[in-house]
Amino acid sequence: MKNKVNEKEVTAHLFEYTTSFALDPNLHFKYPDKGIVPTQIIFCMKEKNQKKINSHRWFFNAFAPMLQPNVCVLLDVGTRPGKSSIYRLWKVFDLNSTVAGACGEIATYKGKNWSLLLNPLVAAQNFEYKISCILDKPTESMFGYISVLPGAFSAYRYIALQNNERGVGPLASYFKGEVLHGRDTDIFTSNMYLAEDRILCFELIAKANSNWILKYVKGAVGETDVPDALPEFISQRRRWLNGSFFAATYAIAHVGQILRSGHSFTRKTMFMVETVYNIINLIFSWFSIYVMASLIVATFLFSMGNKPAAAKLKYKLTTIIMGILMLYMIIASIVCAVQAARQGGSANSVMLFSIAITYGLYVFSSLLAFDPWHIVTSFLPYLLLSPMYINILNIYAFSNLDDISWGTKQDSVPDSDLGAVVQDSHSHVDVEMLTEVADVNSIYEESLVNLRDRVPIDNGKKGPASIAERENAAKDYYANVRTNVLLAWVLSNGLLLVAILSGMGDTDVFGNNVGVTKVKAYMVFILAFTAITNIVRFTGSTLYLLARLITG
Repeated sequence: MKNKVNEKEVTAHLFEYTTSFALDPNLHFKYPDKGIVPTQIIFCMKEKNQKKINSHRWFFNAFAPMLQPNVCVLLDVGTRPGKSSIYRLWKVFDLNSTVAGACGEIATYKGKNWSLLLNPLVAAQNFEYKISCILDKPTESMFGYISVLPGAFSAYRYIALQNNERGVGPLASYFKGEVLHGRDTDIFTSNMYLAEDRILCFELIAKANSNWILKYVKGAVGETDVPDALPEFISQRRRWLNGSFFAATYAIAHVGQILRSGHSFTRKTMFMVETVYNIINLIFSWFSIYVMASLIVATFLFSMGNKPAAAKLKYKLTTIIMGILMLYMIIASIVCAVQAARQGGSANSVMLFSIAITYGLYVFSSLLAFDPWHIVTSFLPYLLLSPMYINILNIYAFSNLDDISWGTKQDSVPDSDLGAVVQDSHSHVDVEMLTEVADVNSIYEESLVNLRDRVPIDNGKKGPASIAERENAAKDYYANVRTNVLLAWVLSNGLLLVAILSGMGDTDVFGNNVGVTKVKAYMVFILAFTAITNIVRFTGSTLYLLARLITG
C-alpha cells in the first residue's frame, strides 16, 4: 500500500480473498466447524474518506458492471444483519420480478440485557423505529412506493438502477448528490441530496416505461447503533429532517414522472393517493411547532449558529422541561377524556375517539405484529421526548439550513504516510516489506486495540485557502436563504396562532366565547386528523400482514 505510484496519486487499494473464518463480537476466530461458509471478499479501501455516496459510485459504476449482480445489498458499518436477514431481502426479489428495491427492519441496538434502554433517548428511538416498521413501512409497501429505503440496510435490483442510453435514470439522479454536495449549487438541491436515498426511491418508481415497485420485508432485521447523546442526535436529525423535507418536496413537484411511467392505471392511482397523503403530512409537519412559546423562542436563540455540542446543557435542560410539560399534558388529557366521556357531545366524542384510536392502535398493531415489547420498554420515554422531536429538532434543522455537512461522525484520514514507489527503466520497483513475524504480530495487536477502543485521530485539517472567497460568498447566499425559509416558517405558524387565539374576549350571539370555540374546533380538527392518519397506517399495516400470511 502506497500513496503514490510513478508520481500518480493512489485513490484506493484493492484486495481479494476467499475467507474460511470469521471474527465474533469479542474478536475471536471462528472456523468452518462453527458453521462458517467460505466467502469471496473483494475489499476496496479508499485513500480518503469521500463519504458514502462516493463509495456507492465505486460499487455501482466500477465493480458492478464487471460482476453483473442480480441484487445488490447495502449494509452500513454499525449495522448488524440477523442470521437470515440478507436471505429474506434477496427472496423478495426472487418471488416478484417487478421489485426494484427492498428494505428490512432497522432495529435499535439495545445492549446486553437491553441495558441501553435505560437511556431515555435510546428508548425513544427504539419506539420510533418499531412503530415505523409496524405501521409506516408496511403501509407504504402496500402502495408499492416506500419513500425511503434506509441506506443502513437495503437492497436493489441492479438492472432497475440502470440509466437509459442518454444517461438519464436512477443512478444518474442518485450520484448528482456527490458532485452537487458543497457550495456548488442552490440550497434546495444541496439539502435535498442530504437524503439522496429518497431521491433514488422516487426515481425508481417513476422510471420511464417501467413498472418497478419497492417493498418492505418483515423479519429482515438489521440492528444499528443509534445516538445515545443529545448533541449527536440533534446533528443527525438536522440532516434527516432537512433532507427529507426537501426530497419530499421534490417528489411532490415531480409527480408527473409517475404518470409517464409504465405502471398500470390502478398502480398510478395508488401512487397519487399516497402523494396526497404525503402532501397533507408535509403541511402538518410545517405547522407542528404551534406550542410552548417561551421554550421555542429560547431554542431559536441557541440554535442559530451554535453546534449542539456547544449548547449541550441548554438543549438538555429544554428537553427536560418539555418532558415535564408533556407529563402534565398526559395527565390533563386523561382528565379531559374522563370529562368528555361524562359530558358527551360530538366535539368531545371526536376528542375521546382520537385519543383512544392513537394510543390503542400503537398497542393493537404491535400485538398483531407479535412484537409488543417496545410498548412496555420505550413508550413512556418516547412520549416524554416527543416535544423535543417536534420542537428542538425542527427548530435546529430549519435554523441550520445552510449547514449541508453530511453526518454525525468525524472525518477519518490516514494516520500515517504510506510512502511512494517509482518504477525504474527495467520495469522494477523496490518496496520495503515486513520480514519478521514479530513485526506483523505487533501491527495486528495494535489493530485489535484500535478496534476495541476506537482510538480517535486528530487530523487538524483545514480547508484550502484558495477557495476561501468562494466559500464566503456561498455562505452568505446560504445564510440568506436559511433566513428567508425560517421567516416563512415562523411567520406562517405565528399567523396560525393569531387566527386560533383571536377573539378570546368576544362572545357570539349564543353567548359562547369566540376564542375558546376556535381553540376547541382546532383541537378537534387536529385530533380527528391524527385519528384518520393512524387508521390509514393501521389499515395498511394489517393488509400487509394479511398479504404476507397468504403469500408467505
